[in-house]
Amino acid sequence: MTDAGIDLRRVLVVGVVASLTIAAAGVVAYACLGDVPRGTHVLGVDIGGKTRSDAERILHDAFDARAAEPVDVDLNGAEMSISPPEIAMTLEVDLTVGKAIRSGSPLLFGERTSPPVISLDRPKLAALLHWPADPAAASSAVKNAWLTGRTAFIAPSPPGSR
Repeated sequence: MTDAGIDLRRVLVVGVVASLTIAAAGVVAYACLGDVPRGTHVLGVDIGGKTRSDAERILHDAFDARAAEPVDVDLNGAEMSISPPEIAMTLEVDLTVGKAIRSGSPLLFGERTSPPVISLDRPKLAALLHWPADPAAASSAVKNAWLTGRTAFIAPSPPGSR
C-alpha cells in the first residue's frame, strides 16, 4: 500500500472520530439546555429545557387564571364549593419549579412528571368542612380536585383514627 493510501485512511478515521465527537457534544448540549431538566412536565405543562424564570412564567400563565376557581367537594354525598382564598390555597410556583429542577438528570427522549407544590391552611379547611375527616387525606383530595377541575370526594375517618 502506498503512503498516500495510508494518509487518506488516517484522514478519514480522524474525520469520522471528530464528527462523532462533535455530534455527541451537540446531543449533550441539547439535553442540558436550561435550568429545568429536559422532558420535565408539571401538571401536564412542559417546562423542560427552560430557564427557571421562563418555567415560572409558563406555570403562572397556565394556572393563574384558575387560581380563584372554586373546588367542588363531596362530603360523603353532601356537596359544597370551596373558594381557594377561603383556605389560603395556592400553587407555589417558585417551589414547584425548584422541585422540578432537582427532579433528576435531563432526558433525551420521554418525559418525567414533577408534582406541584400546593399550600393550604388545614385548620381553615377543617373549619369549612365541619366533617370528621382525616386532615391529610382531605387536604390532598381538595388540592388534586382544584388542579384537575374535578370534585374532591371526602369520606369520614374511621372511628378512632384521628
